Amino acid sequence: ACIRIIWFNGSSVVSDVQYAGISGTNDWTYRPASITVPWNANGLMFRCQNAGVGTAWFDDCALQYVPNLSFEEVSASSIVFTSSPFSISTVQSSNTITAEVRDQFGSVVTEWGKPVYLRSTSQQGKFSVSRAVWSDTSVISPLLGRTSFFYKDSRGGNPGITATTQAISGTQTETVVMPVITVQKLQRNCTDSFLTTAPIVAKGGETVEWTVIITNTGVETAIDVIVTDSEVFDTGRYYTGNFVGMDTVVAGYNSVDSWTYTLDPAYIIWQSWGSSPVPDENVKGLRWKINTLGINDARAVRFRSRIK
Repeated sequence: ACIRIIWFNGSSVVSDVQYAGISGTNDWTYRPASITVPWNANGLMFRCQNAGVGTAWFDDCALQYVPNLSFEEVSASSIVFTSSPFSISTVQSSNTITAEVRDQFGSVVTEWGKPVYLRSTSQQGKFSVSRAVWSDTSVISPLLGRTSFFYKDSRGGNPGITATTQAISGTQTETVVMPVITVQKLQRNCTDSFLTTAPIVAKGGETVEWTVIITNTGVETAIDVIVTDSEVFDTGRYYTGNFVGMDTVVAGYNSVDSWTYTLDPAYIIWQSWGSSPVPDENVKGLRWKINTLGINDARAVRFRSRIK
């Protein structure tokens, strides 16, 4: 049996502590306790509670303010992350991150109730006290000197997350992995068989073939990858003519999942996915889609256009 006091700030719980506990079979026993009010509490719930079997009797229970006590301000010297550094992808949130407010002797300052501010070195980093119902926050209230929260980030790298309360802070470096997409474009004059990334020479009436290779060199799978090429068909920059043909299966590479094209010079209106232009159509751009691009996975497409 015990006295349980729950402190509130509005509707939020800032502290929930049991005092004056007693167990077993006893005669009437006087059980006093000294209680420090959390600095940010503005209400409380007082309970006479029996957490075990049997019957507990309470008599003359009261809270009394004692103004003549000399209170010593609770002090803290460090915030320590007690959960290990983690690694997540850009589409995941972390497991529970925990940190403790400790005094100079390394003990948790259970009376600490001042707010803890959260910050990330990544501008895309977000914090929440719940992973199931995510709600961005940058300030949390510790419970008995301990904090717990979650983190997610849409940018890869090694962000440092910092927890600060008053003039003390603790920092931990995390890992956010992400896909790294590289696109290589090779070209050749169809009068020979030499593919290169260097400039080539082509005369009017000849056909140029381009091979586009899309690779994930990162450490995380990429989803819904879309690659667009409108440069080849930009007649303001090049003397390419109409579209000749496209190969969506290239030997030695996995194939893309879908493709489309546009006749719109503003690149706003595109045909439905799976559409291929016919030879000599005045194509303004080509687009390819990869549903899932795994680690070290490479896809390739090939298309041709005739020089004016």
